[in-house]
Amino acid sequence: PEKHFAVKQRQIQKKFGEEVAVDPPTRGFTPGDVAIVSYKFKQTEENGGGPIFAAIGADIPLVMHRRIDGSEVQAVRYDAEEVELMPGIGEAILGMQEDEEKTVTVRIPEEWDVASVSGVDAEVTLKIEMLRNIVLKP
Repeated sequence: PEKHFAVKQRQIQKKFGEEVAVDPPTRGFTPGDVAIVSYKFKQTEENGGGPIFAAIGADIPLVMHRRIDGSEVQAVRYDAEEVELMPGIGEAILGMQEDEEKTVTVRIPEEWDVASVSGVDAEVTLKIEMLRNIVLKP
């Protein structure tokens, strides 16, 4: 019953809620939040260190995010309850704060859509560009 209630509550929040900045602003990403995440892949030094053009998740549309300084970066809108990310990336995002950057090493899965680097270890640099929570207004 509790799980069913939580699912229904989340559906209502998404349908009628509003995205607001997380409170406190130093709180890191948790399931239930929505984040704009920019990322950049490169091969590990053992594999040549060159760039890799790959998606961090299955069927995630890219968005252009404009930073405060006016620069734009390609990013994804990430909701842990709706989007499946490459193994290791979702775990790395947990706890990250807005504007935090982190580099992790992941293995690009064999079944991923980048045949030339499938099964290769890669470094991915992630940055939380924006972190929001969905709340219902009273």
